[in-house]
Amino acid sequence: SYTGKGDIECLRPAVPGQKAKIEIVPILLHCISKISSIRVRYPIDLKNDDSKNSVLNTLTNCFQEVKRRFPESEGGIPLLDPIKDMKINDEEFIEMHNRVELLKSSVEQMDITKDPLFENYLEKHEEKQQLLNKWNEANENLKNTKNLMHLDELHRRKRVLRALGYATKQDVITLKGRVACEISVADELLLTEMLFEGIFNELSAEKCASLLSCFVCQEKVESAELPPEFRDLLNSLHMIAKRVAQATLEANLEIDETDYLQSFKPYMMQVVHAWCLGESFSKIMGMTTIFEGSIIRCIRRLEELLREMASAAKAMGNEDLEAKFNNACSCMKRDIIFAASLYL
Repeated sequence: SYTGKGDIECLRPAVPGQKAKIEIVPILLHCISKISSIRVRYPIDLKNDDSKNSVLNTLTNCFQEVKRRFPESEGGIPLLDPIKDMKINDEEFIEMHNRVELLKSSVEQMDITKDPLFENYLEKHEEKQQLLNKWNEANENLKNTKNLMHLDELHRRKRVLRALGYATKQDVITLKGRVACEISVADELLLTEMLFEGIFNELSAEKCASLLSCFVCQEKVESAELPPEFRDLLNSLHMIAKRVAQATLEANLEIDETDYLQSFKPYMMQVVHAWCLGESFSKIMGMTTIFEGSIIRCIRRLEELLREMASAAKAMGNEDLEAKFNNACSCMKRDIIFAASLYL
């Protein structure tokens, strides 16, 4: 029974002895704590006042009778048993139901349930669990958002590949794309563009190695101005790099053209050229301020890049260029830099 003034938000259960009035109100499922096996039959039509008053009288009398027949000392009002009362015989459900009852019994035997503040503890635990659930949900949303961001970036990168001719509009890999797949040590897009532009066709094996050193050199040193022959090679690299950077920007991918061009460092060009021509290690050490270990690491990485460039030239069907890169490898792979051990 409820008392109220017509506004559903003002409805409250009547306290014992208070005059009550029946109102029909909707409730949410979480408002139901337990379901009893005892039921009260209501009139079909509860819209008129007579029916409501009849229900009020029935509930009042019934509630008193139920309390008398099922005192709290003997377990209180009997609850609806899904197995006995509802005849649910599903084995999986029965197993789960028995497990729930066992857990309830275990909880009731805990000492903390006898603590006067147990309900407060339980409420705080539920609040914590709700916050944890919200955190997990937010974390999952963040993960999904990141996946969408990565998917968006993937679409943009595919636009770059299509713009440069590595894939068709139907995402079919072209010859350019298959050539780029052969390169992984350095910037495969720029190197493939240089291959198809014919940058290496007229260069000697030594000059090819010299130009490719810009892709593997990680050192930044102060050095004298490059001779014109090497400066022209670097300019040809920068010209094609600008085109790759422009295609990247047009696909709405972040790239700083200046930083991109500066990432190709020319500080080993003369050193590599001299080494490929047969100069000694002590001689090339006098040509730069780069440490010995850095020179060795750079040239070994360059040799790996040259092998990949030879494979890329083979994929193009350019046997002369393949032979040129292999020849550069042979010229470079000698002496202390490629010794099995430096402790001789």
